[in-house]
Amino acid sequence: MATLRDVAKEAGVSIATVSCALSGAKPVRAETKARIMDAIERLKYVPNAAARNLKATSSRTVGVILPDMKSQFYAEIFDGLSAFLQVHSYTINVAFSNGSPDIECSKIDEFISQNTAGLLLVTCQPQNTAFFQTHILDYQIPVIFLDRAPENLSASYIGFRNYQTAFRLTEALLEKGYRRISMICGPAAFSSERDSMQGCCDAMAAFSPELRPEHICITNMTREDAFNSYLRDFSDKQPEALIATSKEISSGAMAALQYCGLQVPENLLLLSYCEESWNHISQATGMYLTSRPAAHLGEIAAKELLQAIRTPSLSEPVFLELEDWGVRELPEFPRVASLKKPPAVHISPEKELKLLSVDAPTV
Repeated sequence: MATLRDVAKEAGVSIATVSCALSGAKPVRAETKARIMDAIERLKYVPNAAARNLKATSSRTVGVILPDMKSQFYAEIFDGLSAFLQVHSYTINVAFSNGSPDIECSKIDEFISQNTAGLLLVTCQPQNTAFFQTHILDYQIPVIFLDRAPENLSASYIGFRNYQTAFRLTEALLEKGYRRISMICGPAAFSSERDSMQGCCDAMAAFSPELRPEHICITNMTREDAFNSYLRDFSDKQPEALIATSKEISSGAMAALQYCGLQVPENLLLLSYCEESWNHISQATGMYLTSRPAAHLGEIAAKELLQAIRTPSLSEPVFLELEDWGVRELPEFPRVASLKKPPAVHISPEKELKLLSVDAPTV
């Protein structure tokens, strides 16, 4: 039996468009509706009357789409928003894009076809403005973008002041004599990473016009890629200080430093964005960790979304950036003169590593 998804694929439109064409909830262009009706006839699709009646009622379900749940940052955002929504008797549908634009688009369409009241989204494709406009905003679905701002879109966004965080960290390092400062971060397509890069560059230029970050290393924001990227980009010349834009990235970088025989903070300083914590210094690693109130961000986002759901006619897009509490009063970083000379690292290219494994995609 044909489904709503089959009709949408056949007609070349979104599931939400088919749903609106059938229910009349929102206007659909005549030519688009004709294409949908032709697809329905070809596929012999029979709408479920019970499902239509259910969708006509007010929904109390919110869709949440995150890149993954391995990151403590996303887990804390979800804790904050889910606690608030459940207190207000809303059900949560959560999905993970795993960094795939196709999966993210599919999940958005799926949630909207289920009559989801609103969406909370950490997008992996902030540049896909046309999709967000036609698949969400044109149907007046309340949505809040989190952490990564969509490009050229009049939609609500809540994130952190990443520019300010990077600027303050870089400024504090410069005051202690550090000049060879580098950053390891995610793709510049994400506003959170782009703002961090700009904050670091601007702080160095403000201190001295000829100063620039020694290197900005781009990763896909996983521990594994951060490990590989550090060895690739920094094996020949170690920085005096390294700023990482997430705990996952800093964990991978720390593993690479240990592999190279480097100690933190004896041989170089490692600073990392991190989630809220009473302890800004990791005793186990010697890293300096900032304190982003991720759960608080999730709570604020859920509150703004509920307001947009309940009073859509009064709601205007909000743009809100929260402060990283860890940069209010920075600790006393050691002066660059106290760093010890890094040990020489010799990796023999003649050594071989032989592996025997099963033939499986996970390998």
